[in-house]
Amino acid sequence: MPINKPYHFVLILCVALSSCIERFYFGAEEYIDDKIVIDGLITNDGNLQEVVISRPSSPEAPKFIPERGCLVTIEDDRKNIISMAESENPGHYQVVISSDFLKVGSSYRLVVKTAKGVPYASSFEKVMPCPEVDSVYYEDQIRPTSEIGNDERGIRFFVDFKADESMGRLYRLQLEETWEYHSTWSINRFIDENDNLQIIPEDFSNYVCYKTDPIYDIYTLST
Repeated sequence: MPINKPYHFVLILCVALSSCIERFYFGAEEYIDDKIVIDGLITNDGNLQEVVISRPSSPEAPKFIPERGCLVTIEDDRKNIISMAESENPGHYQVVISSDFLKVGSSYRLVVKTAKGVPYASSFEKVMPCPEVDSVYYEDQIRPTSEIGNDERGIRFFVDFKADESMGRLYRLQLEETWEYHSTWSINRFIDENDNLQIIPEDFSNYVCYKTDPIYDIYTLST
């Protein structure tokens, strides 16, 4: 009997090592068909306001499915209503709101009725005064990663506000970043619009260029 013990152990180990990992299918279609996604931010900066309404898609094949033909309104706590119109971009509803309507201290909510008549309404939210930015600064930091010995070096930014007790405690930061690129070599040849190679004297005018993009991550903080 003792001789059989190693044999059984090796057999079980081989069976375990030969097993495979089966793919898990989320099956979201079973309960997302009757849902909608409402994405928007209403501010009192006087600019164009936009609310995007769509249908959720399967995580197996994600795509944007606009919800067309909705009736979208913004209501305040005094029963005043402003309607949003669907733009040329399907599912995108827009309006310019004057400062006479969006006032600090008043409460507002978003009301949506789909083309099939299904209503949705958010809770009322009060517009709080936004504090002034006191300072923006950064620190050069090094932080560990999941790989031992492969630390990550970067810059961490800090924002200080001048706020008092009358102002809000929750903030959302929308950021954009600008990168400066330096060419390794000067330009002495290029391909024109007809796919012909053009040879030119050395040109350093485009040695440095810049690219600005929005940062799509959402940053929130509370005080």
